[in-house]
Amino acid sequence: DSGSLSTFPREALCWFLATLALNTYILSRGLVKGVELAAKIGMPLLLVFGAVLAVNGLTLGPGDPGVIESPLAGLNFVWQPQTSGLMNPSTWLAAAGQVFFTLSVGMGSIHCYAAYLRERDDITLNATTAGGVNEFVEVILGSSILIPIATAYLGLNLVQAATAGGSGFGMAFTTLPTLFNNWGAFGPFAGAMWFGLLFFAGVTSSLAMGQPVVAFLQDELRVRRAPAAAAFGFATLLLGLLCVILFPGGSFAEFDFWTGTFSLIVFAFLEVIIFGWIFGIDRGWAEIQRGGDLKLPNFFKYV
Repeated sequence: DSGSLSTFPREALCWFLATLALNTYILSRGLVKGVELAAKIGMPLLLVFGAVLAVNGLTLGPGDPGVIESPLAGLNFVWQPQTSGLMNPSTWLAAAGQVFFTLSVGMGSIHCYAAYLRERDDITLNATTAGGVNEFVEVILGSSILIPIATAYLGLNLVQAATAGGSGFGMAFTTLPTLFNNWGAFGPFAGAMWFGLLFFAGVTSSLAMGQPVVAFLQDELRVRRAPAAAAFGFATLLLGLLCVILFPGGSFAEFDFWTGTFSLIVFAFLEVIIFGWIFGIDRGWAEIQRGGDLKLPNFFKYV
């Protein structure tokens, strides 16, 4: 039950405070000793965890305990094109929001990190690498874990019903860890890997969104790094408590839609106007090409 200070789950609050404290601490250490170090540790672990879970999930067969359907049926469900969805505006809105969020477009992260680049750093190679690895993890690894494993144990019909709203959020946090119990002695390790994967993915995203706030306080208001990180943590605490206390439903869904989907698209549109017509596409193009081993075709000016 949730909805008041006396009934909201204390365990959820403890985890929220712990992760918020971790984010604030890492941000307070700066880019090299904080954000960069966390990424160097978290990203390789994320890739290893994801690969292990994907291989184990896709090799499930009829002889394994609890398996009622091939995981490949779930993989086919994810990858089989549904052209009717292209005519649905909500499909494009959700897809754009997801792509902009995962690549940190429309939230200030890209601009913030760009401010630390040297003049002749290779922007095109960095951007291509970051985008390519990110989409590999989300699209290739992600689609090879959640839906196939759930399909193997629950059947495709139940999985389709659970994801009819366009999200596997519930399965990611509740159903899949339960299904790992069918993996015998490896089950607890698989559960730890799965939540570790989600945790590292979440931390890298939250750090990317926190850094612009901290940098703004430092540059514009001359606040030192540690107090700036603490101010970010306090503001996040006030906003996040609403989500924890009222979860499920309530403010979480509102925050998620207005900040994670709608606002990202609006801000990204404004960025396009500023970059293309105020800063100027020719000046921007020169910045992109300077020091780059990869030369973008002029076609991307129009993109």
